[in-house]
Amino acid sequence: GGDGTVTSTADRLTWKVKTPFGEGTPKKINGIDIADSLDYKWVHFRLNKQSANKSYYANKRRKYTQRVFESKAIPQSNLEDDGTVGLYGYHNDGCMDIIQLVQYIKDQVELYTDYRNEVNTRFHAGKDTTTVVNHSDFDTGLLEDGSSDPDGPKICVTAFVDEYYYDEHPITKRKSPTLWKYFVNQDDRTMHILCDSNSSTDLESTSTGSVITIQQQSIKSIFNTDPTYEKLQTAWGLESIDEFSDKVKVYNVGGGSSDSGKNIDKYNGRANSVFEWGLAPSGTTFENITDLAPNVSWSTYINYEVPNDTPLMQDSYKSLRYFCMARNRDNNGNGKIERDEVRWYLASIKQLVGLFVGNGVVQQSARLYYRTPAQKASNDKNDWYQFVISSTHNTSGGGPIVIWGQEGLSTSSLSDSQKWAEKVTAYGIRCVRNLGIDSNAPINEAPDDFLIMTKNDADHSVTFEATHLNAAALRDYTSTDLPYADEWSSANRLYKRFEVAPDYTDFSSPIGFAKFQADIDARGSYLSGYCPEGYRIPNQMELAMMNYYMGLEHNLYSRTYWSFGPYSGNYGSNGKRNDANDIVFLRVDSGNLTVDAENTTRYARCVKDIRMN
Repeated sequence: GGDGTVTSTADRLTWKVKTPFGEGTPKKINGIDIADSLDYKWVHFRLNKQSANKSYYANKRRKYTQRVFESKAIPQSNLEDDGTVGLYGYHNDGCMDIIQLVQYIKDQVELYTDYRNEVNTRFHAGKDTTTVVNHSDFDTGLLEDGSSDPDGPKICVTAFVDEYYYDEHPITKRKSPTLWKYFVNQDDRTMHILCDSNSSTDLESTSTGSVITIQQQSIKSIFNTDPTYEKLQTAWGLESIDEFSDKVKVYNVGGGSSDSGKNIDKYNGRANSVFEWGLAPSGTTFENITDLAPNVSWSTYINYEVPNDTPLMQDSYKSLRYFCMARNRDNNGNGKIERDEVRWYLASIKQLVGLFVGNGVVQQSARLYYRTPAQKASNDKNDWYQFVISSTHNTSGGGPIVIWGQEGLSTSSLSDSQKWAEKVTAYGIRCVRNLGIDSNAPINEAPDDFLIMTKNDADHSVTFEATHLNAAALRDYTSTDLPYADEWSSANRLYKRFEVAPDYTDFSSPIGFAKFQADIDARGSYLSGYCPEGYRIPNQMELAMMNYYMGLEHNLYSRTYWSFGPYSGNYGSNGKRNDANDIVFLRVDSGNLTVDAENTTRYARCVKDIRMN
């Protein structure tokens, strides 16, 4: 409106920000917001497009541009960075930061107030009001369907929130390869736009008419974030929430399990994703790929100008295989997908395994398996099953490797999961990004692994070190057999360092799981003849590390049973078992990890903890 009240409210418009690098409101000097000590440049605002007669703003997001907003004395036509039509107006159609937005709103309220006052003056004088020009960017107060907007005339903007990631300290501008240790696993960062805000004279209390809050969760990571642990420089992290849960169920549009077949890196999910998304130059492999194919358009995959509740992916790419692409942005606005813009990608099989290893670190919503107690108790497999598709091709065929989250670390190909769990549609993915690696790094450059494997030439044993992991993900040292426990027990965690025996133990004849575990409970792994002296049977997590990093042979038991519980014989009608005594997590000859009550084995590959300070 133009009665003066709006103007006085706009004059008190301000903002407040909180991030790992500080919090506060701007200082006002000569009417100008000064925020040199605040971290605020992670949110950008751009005016939404309007109808030709300025009667309403479109309820669709805008494309991002690096162009900085500038006001103009006369209205002008503007183009998007990719050459398509932009927004016409008294500006250059650029992006604003919060300081610019607040000042812009104040200026627009003043312009609109002047316009309304002039209309009112002419109306009361019996003069023509249709010739009064509205120089502000307020619309006429209509909705897209032509009806009146109950909120009246308005200005609509699209907010672009940068990923919760810093290449340099936002205040000091200092660069460090381990800066990520200061902002992963942190509290949400927030920006509050405060309307009609007043402080008491003693500054001890404030009152605010209304608040618009932009809130963003931090990247979560399983890695050691101790800044003094300098051995670890790079890592990877993931989103706090599986945003695609229950929205899209299929890996490919139209179903099926096929993948590119070139996505064979077990750790570098970024390289795998580039092949899965069709961005790899012809003739490249996961070993030699450094860049993307040239001149691939973002618009092929993504439509940015859609309503908030509409997925960004084009119809031909609305599948789990491509959805992590939408976590990225055309940062320079040229419409082309460039190497430094592919930051978020599909997690590889080792990264998904790492997410299970780090289960004790990340919040419930970010875990590999995050079903609620009610879902776990359901008889509907779509409630308590949770398949997570990796970006890594299964070398035996059948598409990418899938982790059966309800079984901890059990794996199969995508096609086998579809066959063995018929009618189950509980499929998902995890989007991850590199930490501490330049966004423009070659595609085949991978972050540090969470596990360090060393082969000992003297006796052919293998040592694993897990100090790259956050300490909260690890268990204490033991020199004895681990207790017989389920996959979620603290006993099913890694110690900081463990050694794998030089060779397999051969029992001469196959042994069933029930006798195997009973023997260990009674006499231990060594006295039962299953392990060399000083060694023990591994837990599920240790067996998985050995399988994916060393490569194993034979059926091999672990010391871990399935938490959903087995009963003798086949699965029940609901896929669950009732007695947690005779089903085991094991590695089978196919190379997969699984649960089974009937497999037998005559081999073991044993381990022992190596004490570290």
